Amino acid sequence: MQLQIGILPEDVLQATCAQIEAADGHQWRFVRLPHPRSALPTLFYLSPGNNANDAYSQVLEVQAVSPSNKRSWFVDQSVVADGKLLMMTPIDPAFLLIPLLHLVAPNAGATSFRTAEDIFEECVTRIKEKDDAGEIAEVDLSRLFAMGCMEAALHRICETKDVASTITKVNHLSAAPVADISRSITRNFAKDGLFEDDREELLKAARLRVACDLISHYLSAEWSNKLTACYDFKALDVHLTDLHNQETQVAVSKSTKAAAAAPEKKRKAGKGSQGVEKLKKVNTKGMAKLSTFFTKK
Repeated sequence: MQLQIGILPEDVLQATCAQIEAADGHQWRFVRLPHPRSALPTLFYLSPGNNANDAYSQVLEVQAVSPSNKRSWFVDQSVVADGKLLMMTPIDPAFLLIPLLHLVAPNAGATSFRTAEDIFEECVTRIKEKDDAGEIAEVDLSRLFAMGCMEAALHRICETKDVASTITKVNHLSAAPVADISRSITRNFAKDGLFEDDREELLKAARLRVACDLISHYLSAEWSNKLTACYDFKALDVHLTDLHNQETQVAVSKSTKAAAAAPEKKRKAGKGSQGVEKLKKVNTKGMAKLSTFFTKK
C-alpha cells in the first residue's frame, strides 16, 4: 500500500485511530462525490463519531497540495517518494445537500412531505442518471446519506424555504472578530478607507461581501447569485468605483507632470574601446600624416 502524508483535525484523527485499533474500518473511508460548486467528482473523507448514525459525524474535503518540483518525505527511517500533502478540511454537509435537493425539488405548488430516506434514494437515482461516465459510485452516495450529520443538515435546510441557513453562516463569518482574522482582508479594508469613522455601514457591507465570496466557493453559480441577491452592495460598489476613479486620475496627473518636467537629454557619445582611448593620448607631434604616404612621386 502506498503511503501518503496528510493533515486532518485532531478529533477526526483520534476517531480514525480508535476505529483502526477496533478493526472497525468499515466506518471510515474515502468516497467520490459531486462537488457542490462544479458538480465534478471530488474526493471526500467520511468520519463518523461513535457510530455511523452519530450526529457528530463529519464530512471532510480532501485536497492534494503537489509541489512544482519532485519532493519526498522522511518518516522515521524511511523515505516516502510521493511528496504530495493531503489536506482534509471539514465541510458543512448542507453545502453537499443543496445541489442534490435541487435535483429532486418538487414542482411548484407541491405540498406533500417525504421522509429523508425517500429523498436520499431519489437523489442517488438522479445522480446515477446524470453520471454517464460512472465516476460516482452508488455505494459512496449510500454511505454519505447514512451519516448522521447529513440528516441533521437536511433538517436545518428543510425548516426554511430559502437560503436562510446559508445567510446565518454569512452573518457569522462577517462578524468583526471573525472577518478581521485575515490580515490581507484587513489591509484591503484599510486601503479602501473603510475604517474611517463615517463609513461603518460600508465596512459592514464589505465584510458581508467577503463572507459571501468565501461561502460561494461551495455553492453553484445559481445559488451563489441567490445568496448575493439577499444583500445590498450598491453603496459599497459606488464607493469603490469612486475610489478607483480618483486613484486613476491621480496616477494620470503624476505621469503628465513628470513628462512635462523632464528635460530633454542629449544622447552622449558612447565610450570607445580601450585601444582607441589609448591612441587618443599618444603624442603625434612630428609624425607624418597618413595622407603623405599616398602622394605622387
